[in-house]
Amino acid sequence: MYSSADRTTKAVWNMLSESGQSCAVLVWWNTFPVEPISGMMVSQVNTYEELSYRKWIKPGGLERGATGQVHPQAMEGEVFEVVEHVEAGLNQTLQDLYPVALPADTPSDAQTWAICRWSIRADLSMQRVALALARSRPSPDLLLANQGATDVLAHHFWRYHAPESFHHPPSAERIRKLGDVVARTYENVDAFIDEMIAVIPPDETVIVISDHGMQAKHVDGHFDEGTRDRPERESGGHGG
Repeated sequence: MYSSADRTTKAVWNMLSESGQSCAVLVWWNTFPVEPISGMMVSQVNTYEELSYRKWIKPGGLERGATGQVHPQAMEGEVFEVVEHVEAGLNQTLQDLYPVALPADTPSDAQTWAICRWSIRADLSMQRVALALARSRPSPDLLLANQGATDVLAHHFWRYHAPESFHHPPSAERIRKLGDVVARTYENVDAFIDEMIAVIPPDETVIVISDHGMQAKHVDGHFDEGTRDRPERESGGHGG
């Protein structure tokens, strides 16, 4: 996995820090280990769940005791408290976000949700951190808040979101149960953007950036409904 040390040119937060402007960078790509900037940074991937086994922690899975995760280090405890608070209520939050899709009907569906859980936790955690920073005065000159669940869940639920793209689409019952997962994930991000716009000063600029599109993948494949046991058999793929 690439880290912040692999970049060969300055990131926007380096340039702004050098010019005396403040930044908050939340789970942006290639930010582990975090860098000393004029503001706050929460790393994305490349921290470890079990340091001795070098297992990757995905966003939202910060590990107490690992270094390079939060700058300044004095704010690490506050970030961990947010993540742990989100995790404590995550089962109910997921049920509220996806009232038709959950609870899962089959063990394989439960496995899929377990695979996706970390990304939802990361988004919700960083939403809280970002909103707190946006409400602070003075707020950062630049605030970058990455939201990744739209990508992760689209990989796993695209065949229910766009069944017409597949030669062997899911059953009507599966589409009824899982067909709104992708849309509801986007709605959650939309609601977060709306909250951000409501709390920042009116003369500040909001930019929404998508790093790629999404499209159907393995359109000729047969998906064993409710019995999928391999996460690599995803139905959504990155588009141009």
